[in-house]
Amino acid sequence: MMDQLDAYFRERANRAFGDIDAVSGRTLQRFSFGLMTAAQNLLSKALRHWRTDRPRAMRLVDRAIALPFDDHEQHVPVLAAAGMILFDYLIDEVEAGDDDTWLEAAVAVLEETEGPARFVLAETLRDIENDWELPAGHARIIRAAVAPIPPQPPLRDRWDLSPEETRELVAGVLEICIAFEDALWELMGTEAD
Repeated sequence: MMDQLDAYFRERANRAFGDIDAVSGRTLQRFSFGLMTAAQNLLSKALRHWRTDRPRAMRLVDRAIALPFDDHEQHVPVLAAAGMILFDYLIDEVEAGDDDTWLEAAVAVLEETEGPARFVLAETLRDIENDWELPAGHARIIRAAVAPIPPQPPLRDRWDLSPEETRELVAGVLEICIAFEDALWELMGTEAD
């Protein structure tokens, strides 16, 4: 693949403005977008099969883990995608809800979760508390819930993980998404799909 990329850059250098795209990093944006889209797509499919066909879901996770490191964005696509999926799950409820059901569900899941994915949920809640305009009571609840959990590097910056550690972490994040959905349904008095 690198030979093809080098050939592409050489061909581009012979055009007007030379290799300005390569120097600016713009050329690699498409690769970054493709890697992130692929990782999100695979993890979204894994979530759809999580309850009914766990082996299939884990094969999809493994395919996402196999995606190459994104040199342009400097992250592991599957980890960035897992973090974004969890963030989207929570934010969709923050933005849709007029009450604190999402927060009750998130705190309940945080208290029940063990392992490395717990840190991801805590960091996501910290991000929401810092970046969203929440009622003061919500911010206090989040700070109290995450206080005993030491801050960790952002998920997208975890380059040091082995494939097995990455698999465990991504599976844990997907499990948190399912547990969050279940907790919401339970609090609302209905059943999850």
